[in-house]
Amino acid sequence: MNPGNFPLRNSLLIVAMLACFATAARMPDGNDPGPLATVVLGILLLRRGAAVRPQPMPVILSGCLITVLTITADRGLVSGDTVLWIILVLVGFACYGFWERIEKLWRKPDQC
Repeated sequence: MNPGNFPLRNSLLIVAMLACFATAARMPDGNDPGPLATVVLGILLLRRGAAVRPQPMPVILSGCLITVLTITADRGLVSGDTVLWIILVLVGFACYGFWERIEKLWRKPDQC
């Protein structure tokens, strides 16, 4: 991949991925599944961030939102058991993973 063609918006996902890996590396060992979930999120962010074409802005924002929510929950700043946190994470993952399909549902048939 040519670094000159690397989209700036995708680099935000790469920065979020690096934050996930750094957080998982600094967490203490134990039976907590938080570091493993953080590493999996980092891999998903890397997959989208390394894409050649620019990602839509809702995908970038939801990826950053999920990263912030996951890191704050791993650090113990937020309780991951609250209903609001769970709803925000689910909405973030839905927008991050299925944004292209959501756009297709909103389009009129003549615009496809």
